[in-house]
Amino acid sequence: MGTRSRRRRSSSPPRTIALDVLSIRPISAQSLGYYDLEDSLQASQEVGYYEAEAEGRGQWFGKGCRALGLSGEVDSKQYRNVFQGFSPTRTVALVQNAGRTHGERARRPGFDFTFSAPKEFSLLYAATTSKAERDQLLECHDDAVVFVLDMIEDRLAKCRMGKAG
Repeated sequence: MGTRSRRRRSSSPPRTIALDVLSIRPISAQSLGYYDLEDSLQASQEVGYYEAEAEGRGQWFGKGCRALGLSGEVDSKQYRNVFQGFSPTRTVALVQNAGRTHGERARRPGFDFTFSAPKEFSLLYAATTSKAERDQLLECHDDAVVFVLDMIEDRLAKCRMGKAG
């Protein structure tokens, strides 16, 4: 008769969920500089880590962005305002703890979803010499990311509303 090891199950979710192509991490209010393009580009130039063109500027995505009138390329000032819990123009607090970055009631701006292409895709891309074919591969990857983001938004995204929400 075999023995079964008993591990205590934690009631809290793991800090990071990692799959082959997607990792999800909670974002803290103190991490604004890490996620803001202007700060990232300045830091990358100082350490030579990223190439500005390769990293690129993000795109607003989803129903929440459309409701706030955000579309196209991410503007750093609007991003900072929304990250801190305010409207894009900073005229309205969208959450009760807008602007709080420390303490018990510090806000959680969201979650970082990092998509990585599978190794097989990366190898295929590296072996492809035609620019047209590389562009097609990137378009397929981008379409897959948008598909997953749409599914996450439709099935998993939730928010709390009202007092103490």
